[in-house]
Amino acid sequence: MSRDGGRHKRFSIHEVSRMTGVPAHTLRFWEKDFGAYLRPPRTAGGQRRYSPSDVDVVEQIKHFRYEQQYTVARTIGELGRRPVDAAEIERIVDQMTSLIRRKVMEKISRRPKAKRREAGVSGGI
Repeated sequence: MSRDGGRHKRFSIHEVSRMTGVPAHTLRFWEKDFGAYLRPPRTAGGQRRYSPSDVDVVEQIKHFRYEQQYTVARTIGELGRRPVDAAEIERIVDQMTSLIRRKVMEKISRRPKAKRREAGVSGGI
């Protein structure tokens, strides 16, 4: 499936729904069933932002569930056989780095100022 924009283009759940023909409520449900393969990052406001590779996964799930009539378990098995691309790995690493950075900053901000000075922390990473 060809998409406009580069690999950093992000789509809302409603855009993905229109692109794939899968209802938004089904996409939300699929995140629970196929969370190892479909977990779009969220904005600070909690809105999902699907990458082109996330949309590809939605298309694959749609194919297995609707066209092949596979069970959830069999669909998970088929998804486990797909190759992982470098862009997807980069997205996951970026997501984890951002999460770790945010957690560290939260812990630092909770420390009393004297403790931060002792640790040599200036507030940034």
